[in-house]
Amino acid sequence: APPIDFPPAARRVLVSVGTHLLWAKKTLVADVVELAKSFPGVEFAISLGGLNEPGQGPAPNVTVYPFVPYDRDLAKFDAVIHHGGAGVTYAAILNKVPAVVVPHDYDQFDYAARIEHYQLGHRAPSIAGAAPALRQVLETANWPELARISTAARAYRPDERFLEAVQNTIGPA
Repeated sequence: APPIDFPPAARRVLVSVGTHLLWAKKTLVADVVELAKSFPGVEFAISLGGLNEPGQGPAPNVTVYPFVPYDRDLAKFDAVIHHGGAGVTYAAILNKVPAVVVPHDYDQFDYAARIEHYQLGHRAPSIAGAAPALRQVLETANWPELARISTAARAYRPDERFLEAVQNTIGPA
């Protein structure tokens, strides 16, 4: 996919509810537009997880994208609002991007609790109701635990460890 040319902004927030929460996407744009009213100087980028075409949202500081790759683009954001999925949680940690987590199902509530406990971000009851948590995230200049855990996560090589375990089990190819 070609690089995304995000609109210029002093502050930028990515909003994603992953790929499988189709029911949550039904109100996602409207919820972000409502939230964005409280943050006129912040650009909100909504990643729909592969749905629709990119385009300006129904607010001047909201843009909708079909897909924003976390590994390539998350570092361009000051914060991420997400559902607490494993992939986006890990990407936020690796990129030292604080999170506002709005869990929806399964293990997302556990990830939200851990993100808050380890001081990697804050939890919110909904995207439309995330203004207090997002304000806290954007006003916090220093995230020492996020930096520490990011460094530890970058040293962890799960793919290499898995391949080593397989190699040790089956022997040389």
